[in-house]
Amino acid sequence: MSKELEKFTALEEDIQEIKENHLPHIKEQIVRIQVDVSWLKKFFFIVAGSSIGTAITSMLNLLK
Repeated sequence: MSKELEKFTALEEDIQEIKENHLPHIKEQIVRIQVDVSWLKKFFFIVAGSSIGTAITSMLNLLK
């Protein structure tokens, strides 16, 4: 009986430790994802800017 109780208390302690420690790991992963997405924003603005420039240039060429 005491072995089962010890196993159960050890399991409870492990579960409590997991509950206490999982939030920092999740926050760290979210921050890492946000940092990884910053290059995508820069790339999008470069592509969008060049596309708009190309569209304006082509419209000006049509007016000539």
